[in-house]
Amino acid sequence: MQDKANIKLLIGISGGIACYKTINLIRLIQKQIPEASIEVIVTPSVKKRFINPGLIEGIVHKPVWFSLWQTHPSGRPLHVALAEGVDLMVVAPCTATTLSRLATGSASTLLSAVFLSLDPTKVIISPSMEEEMYINPLVQENLSRLRSAGVRVIEPEHGYLASGKEGIGRMPDPEKILQIIKEELEFGLKIKGKKFLVTAGPTREHIDPIRYISNIASGRLGWWIARHLVSRQAEVFMVAGPGTPYLKHSRLHYIPVTSANEMNEAVRRILNSHQIDCFIGSAAVSDFTPETMYSTKIRKETQENLVLKLTTAPSVLETASTLRDSSFNPRFIVAFALETDRSPQESFKKLGSFQPDIIVYNRHTEDSPVAGSENTRIQIIDGRTGNVILESDVIPKSQAAKLIIKVIADKLFEK
Repeated sequence: MQDKANIKLLIGISGGIACYKTINLIRLIQKQIPEASIEVIVTPSVKKRFINPGLIEGIVHKPVWFSLWQTHPSGRPLHVALAEGVDLMVVAPCTATTLSRLATGSASTLLSAVFLSLDPTKVIISPSMEEEMYINPLVQENLSRLRSAGVRVIEPEHGYLASGKEGIGRMPDPEKILQIIKEELEFGLKIKGKKFLVTAGPTREHIDPIRYISNIASGRLGWWIARHLVSRQAEVFMVAGPGTPYLKHSRLHYIPVTSANEMNEAVRRILNSHQIDCFIGSAAVSDFTPETMYSTKIRKETQENLVLKLTTAPSVLETASTLRDSSFNPRFIVAFALETDRSPQESFKKLGSFQPDIIVYNRHTEDSPVAGSENTRIQIIDGRTGNVILESDVIPKSQAAKLIIKVIADKLFEK
């Protein structure tokens, strides 16, 4: 792991029999990530029925937090003070009750109030409960909501449960959870302080002041990429086409644009004035634009047989590639290929002249639409060799964004 100084971990413990495993998890963190500062939050049932807080306090040498009304040394509201500067929050075990509170935005306990004070992309949960509870559609819906919000879910394992029955719902051993914690921290440390330029959403190419050519892209994938980056202390310039969700953050510069030309010029301006570590071209930039834009609305009675002439729109990827060739800025380029019938290797050949470092390929079909939807299926391809680095199933775009950034972090760090 890279420099671990000043890592702040929150360990949330909810009231299931697996909470005893979390004691071992804390000890493992102390041994293998000794520079990490650990704060522990327990739900009232843990304190009442399972673990004496004094036991945990003797291990972490700090107070154990269990009530919204405890006093923080700073004097500020406890849930705000605990959430400040957190690199990662781990809730293990996460019972069905706590899961419901997190998924519905309840602030009825200190643990859930702290969760609401954090970016969900910084949270890992380890559900633990009886199999019948775990497979209940309502529990699965809560898990789905949390995944869609950016929370990482550690799937429970099959084994003996508190009831004595065998089934799925067992919290994994602390060693496995520790590896996931180390992986998440490593991922965050690699991109901390780096500068990213992300394009997102569609463009609109106006025919007249009212009508335009566009596409069905939503900008959600680019939005999620930007969110994951800023939550891990990267600086992000986000050039966003129409309809892209707005993202406000102190480390994010949001630049709204409309047309392909405007997006291209914004990218050129940023690359000429800032040293960018990575360009992520996730926007669905129009390939064509009207040769002429009418200054007033085209009327049906005066244009009975309208012929619309199109010309090629500027390539934002080509601009980023050309600038890198001349100034090595940006250092790393991520191209995107959204196709309906072209294979990943055909996309690799098409984009090869721009020499991207990686290509994110996804395919939009009638049976499995990805553009404009909440989910996607991606292949990440090495832009130099054409080899597939990673391939996903259909997953929420929040998860796809994280997979993309992890590959970038590994490749960028090597570079």
